[in-house]
Amino acid sequence: MASNFDFLKSIDKKLFDLIETAEQLYRDEYFDQCIVQTRKFAENICKKLLGGKKTTEKTFDEMLATLCDKSTGSQQEKEIIEDLYFIKREGNKSAHNSSQALPASTALFFVWICNGLWHGASIKYVMYGMYYYLLMMLGMYLEPVFMKIKNAFHIQNQNKFFQIFSIIRTILIVNIGMLI
Repeated sequence: MASNFDFLKSIDKKLFDLIETAEQLYRDEYFDQCIVQTRKFAENICKKLLGGKKTTEKTFDEMLATLCDKSTGSQQEKEIIEDLYFIKREGNKSAHNSSQALPASTALFFVWICNGLWHGASIKYVMYGMYYYLLMMLGMYLEPVFMKIKNAFHIQNQNKFFQIFSIIRTILIVNIGMLI
C-alpha cells in the first residue's frame, strides 16, 4: 500500500520507516500507538531541523525550546514548531495515559459477569463469563506485543491468511469456552 510519505524513502529512510509504521497503526485502528509513533517521527524531524544548531539537547522539550530560540520567525517555522508542540503534547497523553484500561476492564468485568448469569444461575455460567472476560483483558494488555509481532512479520489485518487465521482462532476460543 502506498504511503503519503513515499517521497521520504529516498531522502531519509529512518524517517520514512517511522511514519510508515505510524500510518499502518492508524489504518489498523491502533490510534494511541500511532500517536506515540508519530511523536517519535516529530522528535526526529526536530533533530533534523536543528541540524548544526543542535547543542546539548537530550529531550524533545529541550530540542523544541532550542528550535524556538533559533527560529527566524517566519510563518512556516512558526507553523512547524506549533505542529511539533501539538504532536509532543498528544504523544505524551497517549504514551503516559494508563487510566483508560481500568475503566474498560471494570466495565467488561460487569458485562461478562452479567452475561454469565444471564445464561444461568450457576457457577458454571459465571465461569463462562469470567473466561471471556480474561480473554478480553489479555487481548487489551497484550495488544502492544501483538502489534510488534505483526509489524516484525509485516502482517496486515486485510491479509487473507491473517483473516482466515483470525476466524479459526475465534472458533477454537469459543469452542473451548463451550466446554466450561
